[in-house]
Amino acid sequence: NEPKMGVVPRPLALKIAETNSKFPHVSVITPQAAHGLKPPVVWVDCRDDAERAVSIISVDAITEKDFQKRRHRVEGTADGAVVVAYCTVGYRSAQFCTRNPGAVNLEGGILNWIHAGYPIWGPEGAPSKKVHVWSEQFQDKVPEGFATVTYSRAAVALQLPRILLRNVTGM
Repeated sequence: NEPKMGVVPRPLALKIAETNSKFPHVSVITPQAAHGLKPPVVWVDCRDDAERAVSIISVDAITEKDFQKRRHRVEGTADGAVVVAYCTVGYRSAQFCTRNPGAVNLEGGILNWIHAGYPIWGPEGAPSKKVHVWSEQFQDKVPEGFATVTYSRAAVALQLPRILLRNVTGM
């Protein structure tokens, strides 16, 4: 009973709606609109190193830390670079957008991106069918043909305080 490509499973759609309602001030962009953006586009991957090591949306994606280091160059581009932030389902990237006005949140994150049929890239820069889904609650929300990697429950429990702290302090 795996989700089909192009069809967002109801639990993921509900998670997207929940995230959008928690961050009503954050601008969102659909995978379809993001895929059609003309350069320059700055992709900010708001996931951690272990998640990014599995796959990314763009081989040019940068981390939040890299964005902060380069922010003045990004904001100073004459071409008006679009900053698109993403994570697994859009929650952490919505937090990033709250701290970085002008950035847009990829609605539904990398999971919605792959449901829309767009490619993701592995660590070697080749197309990948493997995605880190952060926790077990998202394992069954990937399209047919994708393999998932997840943190153990213990690892998720250890990371939640850090994510909550990031939400409060912006660090």
